[in-house]
Amino acid sequence: GFGAAPPKKGKGKKKIDPAATTKIGLDEERALFVDSIRAFHDAGGALYIWADNAPFFMEANWLLEDLFGGIKLAGDDPGATMLKVGDADVKGQFGRHLITSGIVSLCEGYTICYPETLGIFQTLGTSSSNRPCIIYAEQKPGCLDDNQGRVLVDTGFTKLYHNWDTAGTARYVVNGFVWLCGLDHKISKGLPLSKKAGATSARR
Repeated sequence: GFGAAPPKKGKGKKKIDPAATTKIGLDEERALFVDSIRAFHDAGGALYIWADNAPFFMEANWLLEDLFGGIKLAGDDPGATMLKVGDADVKGQFGRHLITSGIVSLCEGYTICYPETLGIFQTLGTSSSNRPCIIYAEQKPGCLDDNQGRVLVDTGFTKLYHNWDTAGTARYVVNGFVWLCGLDHKISKGLPLSKKAGATSARR
């Protein structure tokens, strides 16, 4: 019969570090994900980016870091407060904007994160912990190009299933999508109102 001698010491298969393998996989996934979204955004697609407390902002950070100059979400603030209409930069308030049209109170979410810096973004709402919790970017010099889509970032996606019907969330989500369409900007710049067949899209 046949016999197999054990491998000599120091020889044989090299051990694979599971952590290193996982990191390589995540790096590849990140590159594919970000490249797809970049193509979509540069072709005029708008982005509604949702995040929440750590660690529920990984994919959001991939986009914010790679597409918008290193913006990064962090933290684990308690939340659970109703923001009131007022001044966008005042603790516990949100500003008047097309996104918040018709809304007088809005749930900030439960255990939320926050952007460490703003970069090209403007604050629309400030949390009960006195940090930006809703930020946005639109087409203007030093911000987004005319052909890029608008961007809206919310750091408390738990508002989507807490107080949905009683805290302004449903109206806020609809308003956000309408604003992201950017029809006012497209009309003023003479841009097409819809993509042609075959335009770049992002799928995940």
